[in-house]
Amino acid sequence: MKKKSFTLFASLLITAAISTVTVSASGDIVPTMTSNTTYTGTGYLGGYAYASSEWAFHEAYKAFDDDNSTYWSSSSGSYGELHFQLFGVKKVTSYTLRTSSQDVSHAPKDWTFEGFNLSEGKWVVLDQVSGYLSYPNYTHTRTFPNTKNYDRYRIKVTANNGAYSTSIAEVQMFE
Repeated sequence: MKKKSFTLFASLLITAAISTVTVSASGDIVPTMTSNTTYTGTGYLGGYAYASSEWAFHEAYKAFDDDNSTYWSSSSGSYGELHFQLFGVKKVTSYTLRTSSQDVSHAPKDWTFEGFNLSEGKWVVLDQVSGYLSYPNYTHTRTFPNTKNYDRYRIKVTANNGAYSTSIAEVQMFE
């Protein structure tokens, strides 16, 4: 009986390790950020995070730190912009947005996902979400057609569910 239990436990550990590798190598083009301007990991173009506003201890990079327990929070009510600028260009065709552990009133309700067109000097809306009632710790996965490379991407939140700030736990972007 002990040998069977040990074998089952070992196979669960191996499965968990494989799952961890699969998740971390999932294709997210954004490296794990450790501040708004520094990151860890290899094989990334690199870049930096910034936001239209942020509360102390809830800086922009916390939405890109691969830690669901931390989050970016705007300090300007229901409006907020969360940006990531790459040190190169990528063609993003999907993203995930994970709400924070704060109550639902802080979750984004209306937002756009945009890429910056350098040659035209303007933001291009790639995806738009309106009237979405979310839940704490919920991951939204969005896919959209995109044929262009951009070096900057942002989530522009125009409404939340009524709180004095808007928060996002994690954002991932995929080609």
